Amino acid sequence: MSGNLQAHMQPSADELFSMLLEAGQDLPDEQARLVDAQLLVLLASRVNDRAAIADAIATARRLAQRSD
Repeated sequence: MSGNLQAHMQPSADELFSMLLEAGQDLPDEQARLVDAQLLVLLASRVNDRAAIADAIATARRLAQRSD
């Protein structure tokens, strides 16, 4: 697959954020958080890089704290 086609298939940050919000839509808060956690585990298993995963988690936490 060419790099240009592969880049075209990747969602933008806004698209990704919308996809994540939709995944938990219409679910009770506890189930929505469970979906988020399960998604994180599934994606992390594909990344398979402990340092990259730890960095992503820390970055997400910092970003969430700023949005309050």
